[in-house]
Amino acid sequence: MTKVTQQYRCAHCHESLSRNHTGPCPKCGKEGREISVVATDTIELSDSTRWQTRREYYHKNPKVLAVVIGITFASPLLGLVVAGWVGVVIGLALGGVAIWIGPWASTKIIEIHHG
Repeated sequence: MTKVTQQYRCAHCHESLSRNHTGPCPKCGKEGREISVVATDTIELSDSTRWQTRREYYHKNPKVLAVVIGITFASPLLGLVVAGWVGVVIGLALGGVAIWIGPWASTKIIEIHHG
């Protein structure tokens, strides 16, 4: 809502005058007046900010990684030592174990922070 105020003053001595005043100033006797108009208004502003940080990385578990690497190299060597179908079954079993525990060797971590 806009508010408007008006002030009437003598142009020489700055004495306040009424809106309907005519003629010389009652204080200094000179003629002339100043009119000042002041308009005031209120404006409201608002703003909001959102942010997000995202950090992605892989966490490696060295002990599990060493076991997976050991099984990977031991499986074909064991198949070489134990020939035939028994070696194939043992190699496949060890490969299954490596696949099963492999995800624990390296884990993807995503950290998300909001504000």
